[in-house]
Amino acid sequence: MSESEDATAAYAAALRALHEAAGSPTGQTIQRQAKAQRPPLTVSTSSWGEWRNGVRVPSKKPVADFLIAYLRNRAKEKTPNYAAPPGKWWEQTRLRALAQRRTGKGKGGRPARTHPPLEPVNNDQGRPIDQWDPVKLGQPVAELDPVRALEVHPAIEPRSGHGRSDNALPLYVKRDHDDLLRNEVDQASAGSRLVVLVADSSTGKTRALWEAVQQLPEGWFVWRPADRAALLRGLASYPDLGRTVLWLNETQRYLYTPDVPTHGEEVAAALTDVLNRPDRGPVLILGTLWRDTHALLAAPSADSTLEGDLHQHARALLRTATILSVAETFDQAALDDLRRLAEDDPRLAEALAHGGNRITQYLAGARELLHRYIHAPAEARALLDAAADARRLGIGEALPEAFLRAAAAAYLDPDDWQTQTDTWRATWFTRATNYTSWPCRGVPGPLTPIVPLPGQAAPIPTEAVYRMADYLHQHTAAIRRYQSPPAGFWDAAADHLHRSPELAALAESARVRRRLRHADRLFRAAAIDTRPLELLGRMREAEDWIGTELMYCAAVGDTNALREIALSRQRAGDLEGAERLYSAAAQADILMPSRLGQLPEIAGERQRAEHLFSGARDVHAALFKLAQMREWAGDPEGAERLWRGAADAGDAFGHFMLAKMRERAGDLAEAEQLYRAAADATDADEAWSALFDLAQLRERAGDLAEAEQLYCAAADAGDLRAPSGLSQMWERTGDRERAESIAQEAAKAGNPYALFDLAQLRQRAGDLKGVEQLFRAAAKAGYVRALSELAVMHEAAGDQVSAERLAQQAVDAGNAYALYHLSLQWDEARRDRFQRFGLTADGSLAEPWW
Repeated sequence: MSESEDATAAYAAALRALHEAAGSPTGQTIQRQAKAQRPPLTVSTSSWGEWRNGVRVPSKKPVADFLIAYLRNRAKEKTPNYAAPPGKWWEQTRLRALAQRRTGKGKGGRPARTHPPLEPVNNDQGRPIDQWDPVKLGQPVAELDPVRALEVHPAIEPRSGHGRSDNALPLYVKRDHDDLLRNEVDQASAGSRLVVLVADSSTGKTRALWEAVQQLPEGWFVWRPADRAALLRGLASYPDLGRTVLWLNETQRYLYTPDVPTHGEEVAAALTDVLNRPDRGPVLILGTLWRDTHALLAAPSADSTLEGDLHQHARALLRTATILSVAETFDQAALDDLRRLAEDDPRLAEALAHGGNRITQYLAGARELLHRYIHAPAEARALLDAAADARRLGIGEALPEAFLRAAAAAYLDPDDWQTQTDTWRATWFTRATNYTSWPCRGVPGPLTPIVPLPGQAAPIPTEAVYRMADYLHQHTAAIRRYQSPPAGFWDAAADHLHRSPELAALAESARVRRRLRHADRLFRAAAIDTRPLELLGRMREAEDWIGTELMYCAAVGDTNALREIALSRQRAGDLEGAERLYSAAAQADILMPSRLGQLPEIAGERQRAEHLFSGARDVHAALFKLAQMREWAGDPEGAERLWRGAADAGDAFGHFMLAKMRERAGDLAEAEQLYRAAADATDADEAWSALFDLAQLRERAGDLAEAEQLYCAAADAGDLRAPSGLSQMWERTGDRERAESIAQEAAKAGNPYALFDLAQLRQRAGDLKGVEQLFRAAAKAGYVRALSELAVMHEAAGDQVSAERLAQQAVDAGNAYALYHLSLQWDEARRDRFQRFGLTADGSLAEPWW
């Protein structure tokens, strides 16, 4: 910094950056912390505001030292990779600001005696401290600890007698994805890009990213935002992100926010803006995703009308990314390299001897974690199961101790509890946490307390929280999928959890499992109006359960359900009532204005309809509704003109919808041309659907070779329907073995829909051979609806006992379709009780509770 530059402004800019990295504590919080010092310090909220806004700097050194130390400690916890200026820089700049104020050269002040300029002091890197750049996020690659700063899994410690290693990370074995990844990293300086590694937990994704970024030239920084809010703050506060690696390990933390989907969409939009702005880069965004989360975010919307699309921005973002799949196992070439490196690393030697071909999982302690879970004593297993259910049903990574203690008690065996000693009963939770937090040969245990590093103690005492190991969370989510928690779990959540989004997510989990009393209490705890819960029992006729469910969903904020109710009003001719419902949801749903616009159109008020459509924030949704109304009004030519105009303007959605119309009209030649035009728009969502529909056209034309290529291209683009379409194509040709093989491979990759669709295809054809096995395979792969279909199939065959058992398993996993279907055959009293009051936690019919 030159002597003529404004030191007060530089101090304020650095202070604002540090404050953001520290999580933006309020002025009142800083004031309380200052008073807690010994001796107490005085920091008024007005002074804090003036320092932060560049009006002046702290005049007293103890106050300035406290402020910077407090914010630096918080920043280490909230934003570990934030590179704050050294302590000497702060004092130098403060003194220079005071001097400028006295001479009148800086902010405010009056002329006074001159103050001699201070010589710049160098930091540890030899860079003058007063040249520190307050708008640079992150740390240089060479200064990072990959385990503590970037969440790279440490390896297990070698067994006794096999030597030791001073490095937390074992020697690295390159695999197929590494060359592809490094090629992307090598091109980072040429322009911003997003690269995402996709695989399940403990497969080496984060380590591969770390190995790749070490190849970056000098001058690149790595920034890992602590959470979604920190990411958005950083992107908004630092316009220049040039030569920055944005490290988004576990990218689902930022993009997948099921409790409030708009939060993830906000992040996706912000990241897209960074990638599309050359003036902000080059930026290298590196991420990792589990396969099921990637499939959920990247899949095209199931609703071709664009309604109910919760991940539109996330999907568009991932379409611009380079997606690299990481194999869960080592192939022979990698095992050969491992064998060579194992001579110099005892951990690799042990993994080679005992890990089979799942080497990274063994090194990350996955086998040890599973062993600890399976062989846990009763009190520890109760704690782990309670934590596992909490994570899979909607609670975030941080699990409060008070909740865990209360919830885990419900998983203890009452008979075992009675046989224990008083000492055992008094210490059960302490013993359980001791067991779950003990490291697994050098890696964190199954369930460990989240403890700040030294010097990062929380400024205000908070409740102890625990975190479940990722691998164990993923494993237990699969094996406990068809189990519903005990009553004590739901009650513990209502009593001890305080975050509304988590409470609402748990309430919804209880609702879809028909645990209505628990859903009611949790929704109330989340401060969500549940008065319409009582409507669930108002309509006694069985066929009306769908309507009451929709009313309930609408009451708790489900705009899709509200749309359905409005649509039913519209179809019944109640346009006024439908308009009220659509208007009520317009603020919560970006597509609602376009739905609202169709109501006056139906009533013949064309001018008012176009006015309402002009307010639609989603042009494609509005265009779809306008064209749809033209068709309903008997004007297909008018609808076609709308789509053709969009297509002529180069809009892929226009090509796609016009292709649909030409296909319905029987003009398959033009339909094919239009589908191909939409498919060529690789940056548009419609390309996915166009590839799939084009494959179906070629299949109907008898060109199976091209159809197969197109199905495969659609699958590579992320269309979850594509494996199912390809499987059914071979089924229709009589190649059952090939059809099943494709469906099984898709299921292994996390897509069970092909198995389910194949089972339905055979069922509709009256070929029941193997249908049950296919449904069961789909259910095992995670598609709960398959159990419901299996239950209905058993009921049709007269096996009522098996049907109810399967329906109960399905509802425990969140799918009540089969149980509703079976309830139609129950006597009126039993059916009425089920629909009004739902089920108890153990799955039996609930007694009246309201």
